[in-house]
Amino acid sequence: MNQKRIPIDTNIITNKAVKIYEKIDNQLPSTSANKVPFIASHGWFEKFKKRHSLRNLKLKGEQATADTDAARQYPQKFAEIIAAKSYTPDQVFNADESGLYWKKMPEKTFIAKHSKSVPGHKTAKDRIMILFCSNASGDYIMKPLVINKSKQPRSFKGININNLSVYWNANKKAWVTATLFTDWFNNRFVPDVKKYLLQKGLPFKVLLLLDNAPGHPKYLQYENVEIVFLPKNTTSILQPLDQEIISTFKALYIKRAFRYILDQLENDRSLSVIEAWKKFTILDCVKHVGMAYAEIKKSTLHAFWKAVWPDVVESANPRIPLEQEYSQIIELAHSLGGEGFEDLSEADIIEIMADKEICEDELIDMVNITSENESDNETVADGYAHNPFTAKVVREGLELGRKLVNYFQQNDPHLDRALRLQRNITESLNEYEEVYNVLSKNKSQSLITNFISMSRRNEINPNMSTTETASNGIILSSDESEITQTRKRKRAIVESDSDSSLDENTLNV
Repeated sequence: MNQKRIPIDTNIITNKAVKIYEKIDNQLPSTSANKVPFIASHGWFEKFKKRHSLRNLKLKGEQATADTDAARQYPQKFAEIIAAKSYTPDQVFNADESGLYWKKMPEKTFIAKHSKSVPGHKTAKDRIMILFCSNASGDYIMKPLVINKSKQPRSFKGININNLSVYWNANKKAWVTATLFTDWFNNRFVPDVKKYLLQKGLPFKVLLLLDNAPGHPKYLQYENVEIVFLPKNTTSILQPLDQEIISTFKALYIKRAFRYILDQLENDRSLSVIEAWKKFTILDCVKHVGMAYAEIKKSTLHAFWKAVWPDVVESANPRIPLEQEYSQIIELAHSLGGEGFEDLSEADIIEIMADKEICEDELIDMVNITSENESDNETVADGYAHNPFTAKVVREGLELGRKLVNYFQQNDPHLDRALRLQRNITESLNEYEEVYNVLSKNKSQSLITNFISMSRRNEINPNMSTTETASNGIILSSDESEITQTRKRKRAIVESDSDSSLDENTLNV
């Protein structure tokens, strides 16, 4: 059976194997050598069954009993593992991951329909992967790991990722791979749990319960950390985090996303719903992930260990009132109004919470990932247009610096403190004066990235000619004397594109 508990046979597996092979073969460069055709023979299938522990099952009616049998037997084995080392609920952890389409709206809403009509618009399909981890007592929930396709989205400019409410990482497909999971285990899980148990006055003796996902390597090991894997095909029945805890988190996230739109509309009544949602960036997403994560209750985290560790949970029926969250989301949707929001249902909410299964193309891409460093580390757009860094923008920033200094000089009774502020701001703005000087020479107000890339080439090759003309028309000197003299003279700089000039006070803030 597959994960949907639908029986599969030899023909289904071999036909799927041939299709995947053909897709891979078409992507490979053609060579003169004779290609060896792949035949999903009986011998291949027998080896495949052995590798993946497949076996024939007897079905009773429409439902197979293998999953439930294994799930029914495992709690006793798990209790023996716990007893062998006398683990407490504080020392037993579960980790699990789930995908989140962070900007997706229900298909029937006018926002979703508008997104489909915009050429090249893919933001609604963007998925992040979130790795959750908490202990059996519910007393500790780790900061989640969020995996994105890009490590440095545009909205992260100037953001210190170490100060985020999540751990942040990336690869090209936003998947939890073995390498990423190993990094999380060694550099996040172990240190964080050590710190937590030390604060609790408990010894560092830990059991980590995992499912058999491809990204969970069997080779993980660390002193005093025991890693236990659930039996195959029992995740949906036994895994604590899979028992509606992740669903609750997603409902909390969606509720916050709807509130975000309402808040934007209240703050700026000129905005439409579509414009308000367009402003929602991956940075906003991360903030909402952190807040929704923090809303999960300790009692909720504890209650759903009942399936795998019944002795530790007192509640007879650990149900989470998801219906209550759905009702609040629907109420917010009605407040937004418009097509698809006025008649939003629970089914629509579940639709955007779902993490779709991996298709053939994605499976091939997953196999082709060779390095965790292959993430798109360039600054990329994330659904909201940001202003280009032009001479005008830099000039306005310099003027703000001057105004800030003047304000404190006029109002601070301690002159020495005001003068220290002036010196610090002057020093900090020196680099921006140089940037402004270069940008103001270019009538087209070219992006600052052109200046940076040209400067780096000059540093790499000091033997370049005195000047070099970039493709955009900027002429840069490989000798820094011009910039140095500019800094010393602090002369007024006048933009050649009719922008008003900076007076001397602007440069002597």
